[in-house]
Amino acid sequence: MTLTRPSEAAHSPTPAPVSIVVPTFREAENLPELIDRVARLRERTSREVELVIVDDDSRDGTPEIVAASGHPWLRLITRTGERGLASAVVAGLMSASNDLLVVMDADGSHDVGDVPRLVDALDAGAGMAVGSRYVAGGSTDAEWGLARLVNSKVATLLARPLTRVKDPMSGFLAIRRDVLAACSTLDPVGYKIGLELLVKSRCTDVREVPIHFSLRRHGHSKLSMAEQMRYCEHVRRLMAFRRPACSSLAGAVFDLLTYTLPLAGFLMLGIALPGAIALAAIVGVTVLLATSRVTGVRPRSPGRRRRLWLGYGLMIVASMGGGWLAGLVVSLDRFRTVAVLGAAGLGSVGDFVWRLPREQTRERSFVA
Repeated sequence: MTLTRPSEAAHSPTPAPVSIVVPTFREAENLPELIDRVARLRERTSREVELVIVDDDSRDGTPEIVAASGHPWLRLITRTGERGLASAVVAGLMSASNDLLVVMDADGSHDVGDVPRLVDALDAGAGMAVGSRYVAGGSTDAEWGLARLVNSKVATLLARPLTRVKDPMSGFLAIRRDVLAACSTLDPVGYKIGLELLVKSRCTDVREVPIHFSLRRHGHSKLSMAEQMRYCEHVRRLMAFRRPACSSLAGAVFDLLTYTLPLAGFLMLGIALPGAIALAAIVGVTVLLATSRVTGVRPRSPGRRRRLWLGYGLMIVASMGGGWLAGLVVSLDRFRTVAVLGAAGLGSVGDFVWRLPREQTRERSFVA
């Protein structure tokens, strides 16, 4: 975002306007400073800057703070039917008025003063610009803490198969609307919208801009164990988008581990085949439901729920069929156990084959 003196503005072409999208949930204490910093940024540039705050019905005085500012370039979107940082960003991007878009946090960890350099990268031809702590010139607050640093590095490592960007976790980025419009369906889970945009935009010109990442000014971090679980689910979905076969294999292996291992344990304890199959099925279904509950991610459509249960049922039916067939053909009971486990393994292979074409057909167009 090139800054020009008032005397130069009349002789310079009008730069493209920018929309800054900020998702919030109980960030009222941080909003006055954020709004003030954006106001000062507008005073230093001839570029029009819009601020779009997307609040998940915090009920903490956010609407009153926005109204009291009286700025015509500030808009508030209050969502009541859905929550989540990443989906709030998507709502803000779709509502923004301009073609150059910036996403940043409200808590003060991102410096409004870095916005011009991100937008300059777009002006120079980049499709996306990502604020990075891990390139030359980038840094984090000295009091950030070892635990948060390790958490960030592990999350970045998990994303490595999806992008070579060194800091896809920063949450501070700029993107052109035409690149956004090229995205397949945006369906983020949790809070890492930057990773979603990097993968689904398929942008080939992404530039990393060094930033300083500060501690939040007020309030408490929203990062929890549940959010970290949602991030793992997000990575799995993006792997399904980028590499459907890998995702299908991972799902099949998950089914195998949550059903076949308990089945083997129950058989070794001497439980009869029908009882072992029933108990293993209960264990597997419990694990599926617990995982869904912890992550807060559940199949939204009846079709997806049906595919989930059919895929798992395939494992159970395969083991039942294999067990009874072994009982008819083989007289030695130890071979029956081998046959049951082998049949469950074959069921997992069938699960993989059955999942694969469905993973490959999940891509759709995103209309901004």
